[in-house]
Amino acid sequence: MIKACRLAWSLIRIPHVTFTLFLFPMIGSLLLVLGQLIGTGIVVRSVSADARLVAGAMKQQSGDSVSLLRYVLHGSGLPRPALKVCRWQPDPNSITGESPPGAECAPDRLDVAIQAGGLSDVEIEQLASWFEGQVDRVHICERCSPDVVLLRADDGTPRAHALSVYGLGVLGLGMSRKDGKMIEKRSEYIRSISEFQETVGRMSFFIPESNSFVELSAENVLMPFTANAVLLTIIALWLALRAHRKVLDYFSQNGVLLPLVAATGKKTFYSAIWILTFTRVACFLGVALPMCYIGLHDISGDNVVSLLRPHARLIGIWAVVLVTTLAFLTTVSSIADLKRRASLLAFVYRYVPFVCAFVGAAAWAASFLLVGEGAATFRLVLSSLPVLGLMPLMMAPVLQLPLWVLVFHGTLSLVALLVVLRANTTWFAAHLEEV
Repeated sequence: MIKACRLAWSLIRIPHVTFTLFLFPMIGSLLLVLGQLIGTGIVVRSVSADARLVAGAMKQQSGDSVSLLRYVLHGSGLPRPALKVCRWQPDPNSITGESPPGAECAPDRLDVAIQAGGLSDVEIEQLASWFEGQVDRVHICERCSPDVVLLRADDGTPRAHALSVYGLGVLGLGMSRKDGKMIEKRSEYIRSISEFQETVGRMSFFIPESNSFVELSAENVLMPFTANAVLLTIIALWLALRAHRKVLDYFSQNGVLLPLVAATGKKTFYSAIWILTFTRVACFLGVALPMCYIGLHDISGDNVVSLLRPHARLIGIWAVVLVTTLAFLTTVSSIADLKRRASLLAFVYRYVPFVCAFVGAAAWAASFLLVGEGAATFRLVLSSLPVLGLMPLMMAPVLQLPLWVLVFHGTLSLVALLVVLRANTTWFAAHLEEV
């Protein structure tokens, strides 16, 4: 390793190598980081109280028009029948201590529950009016919980909890129109959405596998933090992959690759290449991390550190696991560079891992359509697997995944990384003339 470090230092001192590997790629990458920070800031500000994010998606031309979202949820796009308000009664024989007034008020997944604790009759009526023509029943209760629950938090602020993707759809229906009135102008529609959010409060989505709620608002600092951290890691590992190929190309095209390897040793030279690669990434992160902190400080306010501090352990473990997993994918892709003369093998090593990651992401997203313990268990297992669980891993801080899932995922990725690195080095030493 000492010989490899000395060789890497000697290569860094070559001006052309320094400019090729460090200066110009880093300038371009830092511009990408600046662009992602600006983009994140724009998105966060657009998802504010006026809800411009959904204004275009839920545009509705008239009070009795056909709704695509209603069609998906109810099987019919026409407005629902008159809203039935079900006030639950105390029942000592029930597990929850209350029961619906009749069989026609049995809770359904697409109903809305208003947990009446701390709410006046006027507030309850106002909340129920948002779902007129959108759902069949609104339940006034203390503990009942269909897939949408509206309640008053301990601090007195309203909250809206969606317990499934179907619950998110029902909240979308409530947001899409008010009291069956026609909304013709975009500005009026935006004000209507703003009023809806002020009435029901911040919306949260329940993640059963982590037993936690994900707050769907701009105030959730974990969202911009996770997005920027993932993009930063992807850029850094892209730099690593490009550096690996550029070093080989630089010496190969100048006709000094074989003499240099013969003089220093195959393993020493290949180790020096990876040291150069990691040095390039370290230089990039040394400049990009302060930029990201300043950007998050501007997006989330002065208390960004205090907001992230309760999640410090999760974020720390997640960062290590994310780097390890993406490093494994990068190393596998680097094999495609070494075996570029074998086009089929190069194609397999370069694209198959990313196809697997895409398939895993699609399966993970589709599993939210299935509500139950089996779907949650499936997502946990998928999240613990390298490559296949890349998408849930990237979103782990937002989803609040259990730490054991991250540790298991990281351990498997580390073992796979070490195996691939060893095989990569061995192949390089035996097939140098093919590089």
